[in-house]
Amino acid sequence: MVDAPSGISGILGDLSKYSFRLDRIILTHGHFDHVLGIAEALKVFPAAELMIHPGDLEELGDKLISKAKQLSDGMKFKAAGSIELSVIHTPGHTPGCCCFLMNTGSGGFLFTGDTVFHGTCGRTDLDGGSNTAMFASLQKIKQLPPETVLLTGHQYSRKFSGTLAEEIASNDAMKASSLDSLEQLP
Repeated sequence: MVDAPSGISGILGDLSKYSFRLDRIILTHGHFDHVLGIAEALKVFPAAELMIHPGDLEELGDKLISKAKQLSDGMKFKAAGSIELSVIHTPGHTPGCCCFLMNTGSGGFLFTGDTVFHGTCGRTDLDGGSNTAMFASLQKIKQLPPETVLLTGHQYSRKFSGTLAEEIASNDAMKASSLDSLEQLP
């Protein structure tokens, strides 16, 4: 499971109903809206691993910190069956923000959390945010294959998913050619 927001009882119920096992909860970052469902998920699947980048570990609180395993840039692990996810550390929104790449051989799918949204990027004005880190993270993401499908942590537009090429062409944050130009965006 990528992130565990509140209101996931239906998803957890379906996993149980169809005899699926939840092995891992991987967190794109530690903000409350991405972690409120962890306790509920761990009640239903107590053996599930909880994974977060150390830059956001303290956001979990004492009770969950001891259970959490640490993610690192470049780390790979099995997600389901033969599907493998790669961790891409993308600080900026928070120090520990990560994206997860499911490579399918033709670009794959990138779970972006709050690093990239359709048409913009995550906020950097919150505690731990950094325009400099965000700019570097966006440059890193732009190196992925253009056909990579972006799956964002929030749907702030009518669009649910789109390709990296589409975002590079239409997203002002992705089009920013310098830190200064990123900082000038509203």
